[in-house]
Amino acid sequence: MISVDPPDFANCLAYSTNSGSTAHTIEGLFLAAGTYYIMVDTWPLPDCIPDFDLTIEEWVPAYCAAGTTNMDECIGDVICGTINNLGTGWQGGVADYTAMSTSIAAGASEPITVNSGCNIWASDLVTCWVDWNGNYIFELGGNEEFLLLNVGGTGVTFTGDIAVPAGTLPGTYRMRVRMEYSSSIGPCGTASYGEVEDYSITVP
Repeated sequence: MISVDPPDFANCLAYSTNSGSTAHTIEGLFLAAGTYYIMVDTWPLPDCIPDFDLTIEEWVPAYCAAGTTNMDECIGDVICGTINNLGTGWQGGVADYTAMSTSIAAGASEPITVNSGCNIWASDLVTCWVDWNGNYIFELGGNEEFLLLNVGGTGVTFTGDIAVPAGTLPGTYRMRVRMEYSSSIGPCGTASYGEVEDYSITVP
């Protein structure tokens, strides 16, 4: 084994720690071309590093699955800038409309309107998420999640604004729109009622 001193431990990209003998896993790490160092440390004990297996696998990025099991309420219209998707029907899984996009500048916002297309319930909710950092994860809360207003509390029309954080790099970003009944399970997973549709936001 050849020991090489790494140039700088201050720029740690990811780490995993525990106090047991179970496997450590780091997933979803994006690395540009270059040289990287892996440090294995058993501090404070044992004094020497025992034999271990290191497995490095290519991770194929993908967005989480989502859907609903019952056709009841569903998304009818999504209107946001140049996205004008009207009269869509219910789909059990994620409806892929990512070929449809609208352009929003970094630091700016664009109104979004979502109309119900099936049975209407006053307790329906509509939430949008946009993966601004491109890590294939729709973050809960913060600047990636947008809870739309139930206009008049009727469940017919939902409105809000999609705001692009200042400093967002130019590119195309995935937007997920989800309608659910009564409570939100987030951008992933299967709900009993509602629908999920994905679109694209382009930052020039």
